[in-house]
Amino acid sequence: MKNIGIIANASRDIGLAYTKGLIQWLEEQGCTPLVTETAAKSVSRAAVCKTPDELCEKSDLIVVLGGDGTILRYARYTAKYSLPILGINFGTLGYLCDVERTDAKTAIKSVLNGKYTVEERMLLEVEHIRRDEVKHTSLALNEVYVSNERSLNIANLEMYINDSFIN
Repeated sequence: MKNIGIIANASRDIGLAYTKGLIQWLEEQGCTPLVTETAAKSVSRAAVCKTPDELCEKSDLIVVLGGDGTILRYARYTAKYSLPILGINFGTLGYLCDVERTDAKTAIKSVLNGKYTVEERMLLEVEHIRRDEVKHTSLALNEVYVSNERSLNIANLEMYINDSFIN
């Protein structure tokens, strides 16, 4: 693995200080760190990708610096390219994150040396149709949040799994 995509949660890594240090360390390991344009404004020396899709397309591994929410947010992008995600916990719960930030470099070094296993996860494909009959489809890891536009109105939902009506 040579091209390492980095997705950093700027509200967890204030000023992206940790991200900057990780980029320098990855370069010292002979890797090419990649970041999105948003992160590139705060970090230098990393190859810049315009979108999360482009980042995933060019990466061999995605390192997520954040919490479970950051992993959930970007899992749909990595899924398109069957990319492994290494979650570095900058959050509070961290049940999806693999390692704590103090162990990040050791974990990444293990991956770079081929000493890792991949835990396969199922994705949910969510399809919703609004009153306007326009169908929207998206992917989700782990959970789907359903909300009504107006909190005082009732939402009418139909749930199907593999085209079988559930509720």
